[in-house]
Amino acid sequence: MSTKERLFICTTLALGSLFSHDKSLKTLGTQLASWAVAVDQESCFTHTNLSVILARLNLALYYFAIEETDLSQHYLSTGLADLKKLHLNEEGGAELLTTSSQDTFSSLGLPIEERIEAMRRAFWLGFLAEVSFIRQSPAQGFVHLLTTH
Repeated sequence: MSTKERLFICTTLALGSLFSHDKSLKTLGTQLASWAVAVDQESCFTHTNLSVILARLNLALYYFAIEETDLSQHYLSTGLADLKKLHLNEEGGAELLTTSSQDTFSSLGLPIEERIEAMRRAFWLGFLAEVSFIRQSPAQGFVHLLTTH
């Protein structure tokens, strides 16, 4: 399993820990989120893939849920910028990505239809996170997913 895949799994677990009533799981979630932030900052991923995008969007949601707006905005911005860089905000972007070397899910053996669906879901996750964030903080400026320029 690559670092990028571990990053995604850890951020998913951190986000899920917010809904636990067990304090030890909440503590574990905080540690996982801190690890993910450190890895993301230290690695400066030059070849972003879907795992990194989903991890950054998970971190945005995690920090949004614990009301750390600046960190939430940072990870939402970087996640949305990466979605745009991979053209997942455009019609046909997912189909293009499945033929490139940046396709995260090709190594998992998923059929192409499932990989395309995973990429579409990543777009919708980013879109809904962006809309929610804008509703909470309309004055904040960041990369907007639906703009294509």
